[in-house]
Amino acid sequence: MKKKKVLFVYPAMNIGGSTTSLLSILNRLDYNKYEVDLLLNIHAGELLDMIPEQVHLLAPAYKYTNRRQEYFHRFISPRFLYHYSVAKIIAKRSGAEIQAAQYIGYKDLDYYRDIEQLYDVAISFLEGRCCKFIANHIKASKKITWIHINYADVRLNPKYDAPSLSKMDNIVFVSDDCKKDFDRIFPKLKSKSIIIENILATEYIKMMAKESLDFTVNQLTINLVTVCRVSFKSKGLDRAVVALSKLKQENRLKDICWYIIGDGSDMQTLKSMISEAGLDDYIKPLGMKKNPYPYLKNMDMFFLPSRWEGKPMVVTEAFMLGLPALVTEYSSAREQVRDGVDGIIVDNSEEGIYKGLKRIIENPELITELHNNVIKTDYSNVEEIKKVEQLIDG
Repeated sequence: MKKKKVLFVYPAMNIGGSTTSLLSILNRLDYNKYEVDLLLNIHAGELLDMIPEQVHLLAPAYKYTNRRQEYFHRFISPRFLYHYSVAKIIAKRSGAEIQAAQYIGYKDLDYYRDIEQLYDVAISFLEGRCCKFIANHIKASKKITWIHINYADVRLNPKYDAPSLSKMDNIVFVSDDCKKDFDRIFPKLKSKSIIIENILATEYIKMMAKESLDFTVNQLTINLVTVCRVSFKSKGLDRAVVALSKLKQENRLKDICWYIIGDGSDMQTLKSMISEAGLDDYIKPLGMKKNPYPYLKNMDMFFLPSRWEGKPMVVTEAFMLGLPALVTEYSSAREQVRDGVDGIIVDNSEEGIYKGLKRIIENPELITELHNNVIKTDYSNVEEIKKVEQLIDG
């Protein structure tokens, strides 16, 4: 039987939930049925060396891998400078920087090379420019895009995405809530939208967690951990710092420590907030870790104070390592966390975060109860790979 030629398009192999999901799929596809190519914008990211050997990694989609070349070609281009100016106006008028990034990201496709190969199936594994790329620059009998975010929460502008999305045969969402909001915003595309949950295997997460760790947590405290991009706009870390500062003022913080794994645009601001609030003994930004799982394994509870999320894989990964979760009520929180059973869902506000933290500080035995429920539950969902293959086979 002739193998189907399949292309996945993705920005780079940076640490994150969507990258982990992509690797989970690539590690479980039946390579007796599929010949798989992977096209990255650039060959970069901490997880680049984890791409399965059966996958053919194409040359980067981005024409300019040298930063000096990139800047030269951009800033001698009147067209780019025009679009850059328009993006600034969009950001000011909409009050949403993401819409400016959405606009300029599509114009940025001028700097990508053409792909001549004809594919049976082309898959954009991230929303935005990857979808635009396969819609207009890839030849394929079938085109699919994954959307990992809640479209309404992040305030994207539908008019920029509609032309590309209309060229997709299927649009995949990782949660029911994300699909519902999308269907409301794009009613004409509802027939194309489907749900396939992020694929996670417990044995893989536990194997990664066995890696040795030159790090010791304080066993006399409640150790919270967050793994995320350090971005206040979406992840809400600033609200958690304010909540902990309030608890410190009330002299309630002697038995808690919060570790933050990740990096991002707000890291320096985060560190400044921590120092100014006198919280250096209670909040520990650890930076980016290629393998965060050994750190998670040694903690007591996962903490996610996000303003919005799609369906964060790291919450399920934490469950797989025995950690209950304290999360804000992002759109898919109740699809993912059983409030009072394997986690605590708090109001999506600074006050909600404060009350949730106060609750576990005053009732540490609650963490033990939740933990006992977590270790009795199987969170693996590798059967979802069947849906992926059915989608490809179509």
